[in-house]
Amino acid sequence: MGVCALGANRRATLRPRSKKNQAQDDPNLWSFRKLARSLVSWFTRGLRYLMRCLQNDLPLPAFRARE
Repeated sequence: MGVCALGANRRATLRPRSKKNQAQDDPNLWSFRKLARSLVSWFTRGLRYLMRCLQNDLPLPAFRARE
């Protein structure tokens, strides 16, 4: 009986959602974070590739500037 009473009190004292949680519900925030994470991932992947080429004495890939 004591355990159930504690559980009931705990449920009764739940706080409303905090401002932080409300801000995280914004879909634009998550899409921006996903995009940023993806771009950083591609950048670090490219850096790892360049480092591997340098460490193994392989030629670096040709740099092609956009026209």
